[in-house]
Amino acid sequence: MAYNTYGAPWISSYAEAVKRYEDTKPIRGQTVRPLGHRKYHMWASIDKQQDTIVLIYERFPCVVWREGNEFTVHAPRYYNAFQGDKLMGMLPSGCGFEWDKGRLFVKTDEGRNKYHLPRNKSLVFKEDGKTLRGGPRYTCVDAEVPVEYKLRRGMQGKLVAENFTPFLSWVRVVLNETERLTHEAATPVYEKFLTELGYSEQQIEAQSKAVEPLSSESDYKHSVYRFINQLRKLPFPLEGERYFSRPACELMFNRVSTEDATHWPDMLMLIRKRAGRYYWGNGGGGYQTTYDNVVDYLKELVSFLFHERVLEAERLEPGQVPSKRNAHFKNEIVHVF
Repeated sequence: MAYNTYGAPWISSYAEAVKRYEDTKPIRGQTVRPLGHRKYHMWASIDKQQDTIVLIYERFPCVVWREGNEFTVHAPRYYNAFQGDKLMGMLPSGCGFEWDKGRLFVKTDEGRNKYHLPRNKSLVFKEDGKTLRGGPRYTCVDAEVPVEYKLRRGMQGKLVAENFTPFLSWVRVVLNETERLTHEAATPVYEKFLTELGYSEQQIEAQSKAVEPLSSESDYKHSVYRFINQLRKLPFPLEGERYFSRPACELMFNRVSTEDATHWPDMLMLIRKRAGRYYWGNGGGGYQTTYDNVVDYLKELVSFLFHERVLEAERLEPGQVPSKRNAHFKNEIVHVF
């Protein structure tokens, strides 16, 4: 399925949504009414639930119309870069979707305004009294005020110096920047770290088996599998989808911000795997980590735990798109078991 392959029409009002539902015959032998081309009814359909008209995409509600020309847009179940194009046709004329650096936006007024639609969230739109392309023009009424986050100059380094000077002095002495840390060497330490957080391999496997019989449409099953995948990245990754685990970050912080060196070797190994660069060659592969890599990782750690001290928020006008840079310091993993 690509750009509006299912042939969804432009529906620009509640009255049009009702008419589309009433004029569409169900698929023979079923109750499903296709939203566009009948052969694609399994991807896009239209339904009536009490006083609302629901536009469904891939078996999940996408747009819900209500009387008074108000509609709600739900984030797609499969939240990725392909959804923006695939969902075109679900919104009124002059509106659309756009994917921007890992975020999905709903555009209104022919792209003049953009509203962030986070994963598992929804946005409500109402007509603003003006017209566009012969139909009502819509604006978002419940979007969060867009905020741009900027780093306070020198604050990351100040917090690192305040909390980790003894640990970093030790790191300078023991760290071999040319040594390569292998997956095999790091795995036992990482599994121990997970167990101390309450997530042993046995527990993870038991949770996975427990949700396996659930329907593929189960939100809980989806959240458990997503969390298990995130457990492999604790306390937080430096690349890709940036989410921080508060319990894991607090545990690491408590162990490297003290003068008790008992846990320093394990914590350094975890940091080396997270912050190092993977090299392959000369008989094997592994993570090479410099002292600066360790410092940079600790800067990220304090930026998340003390983001109110590190980040300065600048409010933008509604409909503006804030940069994704620095905003990831407010992203937390949701612990589901």
